[in-house]
Amino acid sequence: MDKLHGVFPSACLSCFDYVNSLSDITVGYMGAELGWQWVLARTANGEELFELLRPDLELGELTSKGDRSKGMPHFIQRLAQPPGAKRPPYLVRQLVALLQRKRGSQGLEFARAIIEMKLLRNLNYLRSKFARFEERVVPYHVYAALEPYNEQYQETFAQPLTPLREK
Repeated sequence: MDKLHGVFPSACLSCFDYVNSLSDITVGYMGAELGWQWVLARTANGEELFELLRPDLELGELTSKGDRSKGMPHFIQRLAQPPGAKRPPYLVRQLVALLQRKRGSQGLEFARAIIEMKLLRNLNYLRSKFARFEERVVPYHVYAALEPYNEQYQETFAQPLTPLREK
């Protein structure tokens, strides 16, 4: 991903519906055990669709393990670095990735971590490129989801993780 700088359009980096909340049913892999997918029925239509699919599905238990908040301070620090900033050597990054898979957040906690990181990345992008649109574009729930990281964000970026109208 680090080599794809500039590939994602501004609209994607300014989107706050990473979880497709307007859909009737969502199928995804984020946080599922390797080889599995999860299905989330969001509406009555979604429930109907799920019931049609149920005979063809193998159902398992949802898992959740770890503490997603532990990695967020480092992620916030990475956001503060300019694109192309010096990174740790490849072997160090591979070791960190291995440790994250073995000891880091898993299942639902991992999915929540990814969602929070995407929300934070996109809010930071919007603030840096299109700050005048923040009040119109960012849903209130984004600030509520990111509130636990407000102190770290404020220390790093000298502004709070609150809506413009509250500043």
